[in-house]
Amino acid sequence: MPGEISGQENQMAETLLEIRNQLLELSARKNDIHNYDRQMELLQEFVTKVSGMKEVYFDREALEKELASGYCSVKGRLKAGEEEKVHLEKQIQEDDLTQEEVAKILCVKQATYSRYESGAINVPVDILIKLASLYQTSVDYLLGLTNNPKSK
Repeated sequence: MPGEISGQENQMAETLLEIRNQLLELSARKNDIHNYDRQMELLQEFVTKVSGMKEVYFDREALEKELASGYCSVKGRLKAGEEEKVHLEKQIQEDDLTQEEVAKILCVKQATYSRYESGAINVPVDILIKLASLYQTSVDYLLGLTNNPKSK
């Protein structure tokens, strides 16, 4: 019968409707998968950034330790430099030599010797030895390692 839908056609229509419903479900799952993939990308970026921050944190700890060590070292050198300056000034006051005379004996410029005396620059070892000899004292005394000017 021409106006009637046969059983085969009815079954075909149901199959097509079922395929359409499955395609709609697959399309929704595709969107879910895309959202999941994007979330995974964002999580990976987060992990990378956290790892970088972790490195910075541990580098910061190491840098803080190095800075503290450097600070203590510089502080110790400044203290030693001050003691050296005090002892050198004391020796100079006890003798009646001018800066120019001492500079000439040490074979350095007067300005350089003045900077040694003021503590602006460290006195090189060879100059310390000459100063100790000149003032008949020990290098240890000039460096402030002892308070006994005559210790050798």
